[in-house]
Amino acid sequence: MPAIRSQPAAFESAQYGTAKITAADTGLAPSASDLEASAATIFVFLPGKLFTMESTRQKKVARLVQKELAEIIMHLGSELAPGKMISVTTVRVSPDLSLAKAWMSIFPSDGSAMVLEGLRNSVPRLRYELGHKVRNQLRIVPEIAFFIDDSNDYIDKITNLLKE
Repeated sequence: MPAIRSQPAAFESAQYGTAKITAADTGLAPSASDLEASAATIFVFLPGKLFTMESTRQKKVARLVQKELAEIIMHLGSELAPGKMISVTTVRVSPDLSLAKAWMSIFPSDGSAMVLEGLRNSVPRLRYELGHKVRNQLRIVPEIAFFIDDSNDYIDKITNLLKE
């Protein structure tokens, strides 16, 4: 019978994609020099932690919350942010389905911090409306945390730099 190990062999040395991570690493991710431009999923092994993809249930709940939250914000958009267009770009749900992190794209982007603050102040009302819409699909309505998705601003910045 083999000896019982305190850590699985995968923690000692693991080669996945283009990043090599060992048990001696203390960071959450490999350094940029270890990673080459790769679209492959990289699994990071740390003692006691494994960062993997979302489960099927998390994805389904995230899609449902994104769809319903977008509809609610569309109806309440003039109250929440007059003169702005708010889009729900991404929603991620925690493994226990109790927290939904929603990334919002706000156009025009000037004053987006104030719009985000307004969204955060109206979380109880938005969660109440969400609860009415998903009451037949979900047992527990997740808490909602809003974040700004500034990927469009980043794309515009890169485009302007390439034009110069």
